[in-house]
Amino acid sequence: MEETKGILKEMGFDDFLIDKAIESNGPSVSIEAAVQWIEVNQEKLAEGDTNEQKDSIDDSQAKSIRCDECGKHFKNQDHAEFHAAKSGHSNFSMSTDEVKPMSEEEKSEKLKELQEKLALKREKQRLLDLEAKKQNEQIRRKAGKEMTEFKEKQALKDMEKLAEEKKKEKNEDKLQRERIKAQIEADRLERKRKPTESSSSKSKVDLSGFASSKTLSDTVRIQVRFMDGVAPLTISLNKNSLLQEIFEAVQVHRTKNGKLPNVDYKLSTALPK
Repeated sequence: MEETKGILKEMGFDDFLIDKAIESNGPSVSIEAAVQWIEVNQEKLAEGDTNEQKDSIDDSQAKSIRCDECGKHFKNQDHAEFHAAKSGHSNFSMSTDEVKPMSEEEKSEKLKELQEKLALKREKQRLLDLEAKKQNEQIRRKAGKEMTEFKEKQALKDMEKLAEEKKKEKNEDKLQRERIKAQIEADRLERKRKPTESSSSKSKVDLSGFASSKTLSDTVRIQVRFMDGVAPLTISLNKNSLLQEIFEAVQVHRTKNGKLPNVDYKLSTALPK
C-alpha cells in the first residue's frame, strides 16, 4: 500500500485523493485502478479539498512549493516532504507558480515510467535474494563438509588412541611377564648361593620306596599338597633326583598360582604306619 501511495504521489496526486482511492478500492488496489477512480471522482471531491486548503492559500498567496535544488514544484507540503525524503534535498521555498495537472498522455507516460522503475526495483531485489540464497547454500554446504571432515578426523584420532592403548597394555603385560621370570631366576640363583642343609650335603634322596613294589621303573611320581589352599602338585622325577628339584618345582607351581616366589618352604611326608 505504501508503495502505491508513493507512485501516485510521484504522478502528482495529493494525499486526499490517494487516501480516498485506497479507502474506496481497498489496500491492495492496483495503480491503474486507483488512477481511474481518481479521474472519475476528483471533480466531486475538488470542492472539499479546496475548502480545506483555502485559508492557507489565501494567507500565503502561494500556489506551490518549489525545491530550490532541482527546481521542481509541488502541489502541497506532503508532496514536498516525499520529494525531500526520496532525493535528500532540503532547500524549499514557497512559489506563486501553480502546479498544472498532468494531461492524460503525461499521466500515462508517468505511470509507464514508474511501472518500469518498479519492475526494475523488483528485479534487482529478486537478483539480490537469489544471490543471498546462493551464498547461504554455499555456506551451508561448506559447513556440512567441514563437519563431515571433523567427524572423520575425530574418528581416526579415536581409533589411533585405542590402538595406542592396546599397544601400551600389551607392552605392560610383556614387562610384567619379564619381571616375574626375572624374579624366579633371581630366587633360583639365591637358593644356589644359600643351599639348604639337605642340598649342601649333596645327599641324594632315595625315592624308590615311594614306587610300587611291583614296579621296577626309575621314575617316581610325587604329589605335593599345600596347607594354604594352593592346588596340589604332581611331579615325576628320577629316583636319584636331588631334593632341590622338588623345591624348585614347588616354587614355580606356587608362582603360577599367584603366590609369592621368595617364601621359605618346609617339606614333610606322612609315612604309612
